[in-house]
This record gives sequence, C-alpha cells and structure tokens, in this order.
Amino acid sequence: MSVALQQMTVDEFAESRIAVGDQVKKFGGVFWVCTSKLFFRFFRPLLLHEACPISKSELPAAQLGGFQCVVSDPGQANSALKFLVLDDVQNYDLAKLRYDRRLLIKNAAKKFSIKPIEEIQDITQFKAQGFQAYCSFYERTRYDYKSERIRRENYCRWVDSVLKSRKTLTLGGYDQRTELRALSLSYWIGHTLYHSTFFADTAALRQGVGELMFHHLRGLVSQTPG
Repeated sequence: MSVALQQMTVDEFAESRIAVGDQVKKFGGVFWVCTSKLFFRFFRPLLLHEACPISKSELPAAQLGGFQCVVSDPGQANSALKFLVLDDVQNYDLAKLRYDRRLLIKNAAKKFSIKPIEEIQDITQFKAQGFQAYCSFYERTRYDYKSERIRRENYCRWVDSVLKSRKTLTLGGYDQRTELRALSLSYWIGHTLYHSTFFADTAALRQGVGELMFHHLRGLVSQTPG
C-alpha cells in the first residue's frame, strides 16, 4: 500500500468532525465536543497533550452542565478515559511482534488487502458494501454512537460527509473478490495519527482484518517523516 499522510490542523480536524455531525464548539480559543446535552469534552486529539488552558467560567456548561478535560495534576482528576497509545512507531517491525500476532497478520494478508478509498468505484463500494459491513458491526456490538447509520440513507449521507475532507485517511479492507469488508478512518494531526473509526463485518473480523488494518497503519506511520 502506497499512500502519503496529509497533515491536518486542529481547525481542519474540527471542520471534518462537524461535517459528520459532531457538535464541536470553540470556547476560549479551545475546541470542545458536546457529547450530550450540556456536557462538553476537551477535543480528542488534544487530550493526549494538553491540560485545560482556560478557566471554568469560560465554558457555557460551567454553571449548568458539566465538562471533562485533562488536568496537569493527577491528584485533581475525578474521571479517566482510556486510549491505546503507541510510541516509538518509527521502529515498528512485524518481525518483532509475538509469533501468534505475526501469524495472525500473515494469514489475514492472504485473505485481505488494504488500500485507500479514492476512486469512484471505491466510493460506490464504500456506500454499498460498506453499509453491509457497518450493519454487521452494529448487530455485533450495538454501539450507539451515530447508530442512525443503520438506515441506508443516513449511512450514505455520512459517507458523503466523510469524503468532504481530502485529508482524512480512509482505508478499506478488501477480500480476494475485491469486496469491501472493513473500513478505517484516521487523521494526521501534529505528530500523532489519530485512529478514529473502524468497523468490519463479523466474518472478516474473525479472519484478522482488524489486525491487518492496524498493521498497515503502524507501518504507514513508521515510514512518515516527523
């Protein structure tokens, strides 16, 4: 797979998330996302890097509602979010993984290929076969975020919104019949690749398409300067 990562500014990332329906707001020069009525969370790409730089009084939910952000002193924290963070990615090497992980990825590579979704034919598959993969994902997980995509017309509108940003890294996992079985969305912000979205149909997931996708993402980052 040959693809160049396109770096996004935080403003561009905010615009891309607004396009797909996220309630992103800017207060005190800082982006926040409204996750539910009157509850705000520090915009995700910054969660790993910065403590909250503005005062509580600058948030509209300070008096009625709530918010969650990074604090510089862990002793002041009253909640937590879990992230899978991989550093030293420049030295990623499949040969250094455990034998069972290597075997899973190698076997998956015999069944699937990973490539960017760019051409008109890819976009058609994104809407048709991607919808089937999403439905399988939803039936398996009942993941509620943007679950209105379980309706085909809503899913297609979401696809159109995703494709408005040319800097979004959109990858598909294709089987040997070139059918789209998995989808991944990532954003290159600063020096971090933020992997935002992944779904696959249940059969492809059991055959390791998720591990193969993650392997390609790590390899892509390892080959990207900076």
